Amino acid sequence: MYLSGKLLCEGCARSEIIKRVRKELKMSKFLQEKREKILLIYSEPFEEVSELLKKMIEAFTKNFLPEIRLFKVEESEDVNETLWKMMKFALASEEKKIVLPITADFLLAYTIYSSSLSQFYYLFMESSIFSLNGKTFLVPLHSTSISELYAFSEITGGLKLKDTLMSEILNWEYEQFKDNEVVHTFETTIPLLTHGMKNCKECGALIASEGLCKYCLRSSSHPY
Repeated sequence: MYLSGKLLCEGCARSEIIKRVRKELKMSKFLQEKREKILLIYSEPFEEVSELLKKMIEAFTKNFLPEIRLFKVEESEDVNETLWKMMKFALASEEKKIVLPITADFLLAYTIYSSSLSQFYYLFMESSIFSLNGKTFLVPLHSTSISELYAFSEITGGLKLKDTLMSEILNWEYEQFKDNEVVHTFETTIPLLTHGMKNCKECGALIASEGLCKYCLRSSSHPY
């Protein structure tokens, strides 16, 4: 299989991905104290990835003994609404450390999706680590695609989303970029797309002017 443009056997591919995740945890200094509470939040398409990521984090952070809670939000037919649900729950949770199991192929597709609609709500998730409203968010797989994770038996297929347009973009991406290299090259475009944008006061979504995003504006009850 291909990993960052290199042809590797499954064993070497697993080792390389493990190194990536371990490096993200170490370089980000995500964990500072023992027994920190971590929320790993996801939607249905990322369930297998989340279970795998939880095992990795627990294996890499034995000295810290973190308490990792998995929480699944209901997926919507609008990918932005799904991400909104994740952010709203994460920001309201007791945990100060949040892990998002979002992969590089999703981020590339979401960048194209956002550009086509001129809606850039959650493009800040392309960063490996970011802070929002006193919470620290880690995206340890921001440079790893779902196809690269096939090296692990826990991952049985690609991402399948309810959002029709997002699914079409993902399918096109999987067909066109089989060597995975392109998923590592798009991040430099994000600052150009989001320059001058403001954060929604409640969920952090990127919007044109100060205030609330459309999802927070129309929300009148608990979203999950």
